[in-house]
Amino acid sequence: MTPLVEREREALQMGVCRDAQVVNDAFPRAAQPNVHLIGGDGIGEGMILSSDTLQEGPFDPSSGNLRLSIFATGARNGVQTLVNIGGHVVNAESVMPSPVMPGLDEVHVRVPADLRGAGTVNLSVQSDGRDSNPVTVTFTGDSSRAVFINELLADPPDGIAGDANHDGVRDGTQDEFIELANGTASEAISVCNGVLPGSTRFGLLGSSEK
Repeated sequence: MTPLVEREREALQMGVCRDAQVVNDAFPRAAQPNVHLIGGDGIGEGMILSSDTLQEGPFDPSSGNLRLSIFATGARNGVQTLVNIGGHVVNAESVMPSPVMPGLDEVHVRVPADLRGAGTVNLSVQSDGRDSNPVTVTFTGDSSRAVFINELLADPPDGIAGDANHDGVRDGTQDEFIELANGTASEAISVCNGVLPGSTRFGLLGSSEK
């Protein structure tokens, strides 16, 4: 058992669950999740361990097979449990009473590989539409993505041949374009709100995930 688990277990055995503001087993009502915190100030890093190694973070989700155990209260009786990890909303794989920390639930979730290299992000649990307190979790790994410039038109030719956007008019600015390609076979890569390096003219707006 890791020192982190042992420390938190001792706190629970004393009847105190700091972040849930629970004393003597008076846990929040069902389907009102509350993620346990490592610190006692009500904010910061969540009580989250690798499901495979029971080690605390930071975690590397690069393989796509990273599974986390999120320790919470008020989650086990929910019909639908979702986990928001850095803006990625994923279904919990299972929710069960914790075998190592009595009184807490374990929310098990697989972390998307796209969160590799994301650093410290917010995480929250939603049970039947009710959101928990936000906590933080840290991800390591290579943050680069396989995005390539596939085609470039910087100076549209004269006449109809330069009408790249097919609006019927050749325009030296509106018909310029850069086509990006996703170099992976299966990973969706978001380029929303990105800016091309060294450019002040070309920004990537809206929702763009290909």
